[in-house]
Amino acid sequence: MATSAGTSAEDVRVEINTILDDSDIEGEQDNPDSTGILGRVERDIDRKYDDTDITFENEQHRQDFEATLAALRIAEGLDRRAESVTSGRSSKTYETTEIDNIRQRVRSLDPGDEFGQPNSIIYDSDRHISSSGGNS
Repeated sequence: MATSAGTSAEDVRVEINTILDDSDIEGEQDNPDSTGILGRVERDIDRKYDDTDITFENEQHRQDFEATLAALRIAEGLDRRAESVTSGRSSKTYETTEIDNIRQRVRSLDPGDEFGQPNSIIYDSDRHISSSGGNS
């Protein structure tokens, strides 16, 4: 099963090596209500760009965009690619380079620049906060 643009699990696997089954990516073929990640990505794109002047160059452009956006959703959620570091009572989660690379590809293929924006918190490591309580 593929989306209306013809995007398949194989197209997504070109973008990301994932442990997910084809049915997770495409939906179950014998169940029309099961859309999988590609179906949800297609709906999200249609929701953002239907009734707008924003269009894709051709079907191949749309297919590449759907596959790359699906790969980003997989990397950020279902097949999470992140590292956690804990030091004392503090911990941070860092996205791997793979997520950053996929996000860049999504943004370069996105005709309306609506998808691929980072959702993570940016930590300000240059800020110094004094705990002395006095005025200097």
